[in-house]
Amino acid sequence: FEIMHKDPVIVIDGGHNIEGITSFVTNIKKYFAGKKIHLFYGMLNDKQVDESLALLTTVANEIYTLTPHDARAVRADEMAEFIKENYPSIPCHSLKEFAEIKKHIDFSKKDEIFAFTGSLYMIGEARTILSKLIAENK
Repeated sequence: FEIMHKDPVIVIDGGHNIEGITSFVTNIKKYFAGKKIHLFYGMLNDKQVDESLALLTTVANEIYTLTPHDARAVRADEMAEFIKENYPSIPCHSLKEFAEIKKHIDFSKKDEIFAFTGSLYMIGEARTILSKLIAENK
């Protein structure tokens, strides 16, 4: 659970299994209760995706799905469709490329949280993009 930026808060977390997702959700509730959470999520299909989403949807106000670069990845569009069918009250967007992250981080929304969790493949790539984006917005 790493805070990469404070204003707005940008958090990355390598919660790639149910234990990690449980810890991530616990920390979001503990440190950011009442805040709007923009969640960026990507996972491998051999993990507990359904159970993870059941937990993540308790804290997320909006979800952006990403496809980790691994043959075992759940495709972003498939994950988004699953979320829309099972959690219709949560806006969900499928990102085709990791570069699209830049369009969805709004540095003017100081009271909102931009959180990334899931596959370590996804977190690694998101970290690279976020590091550049944060440097550009200093």
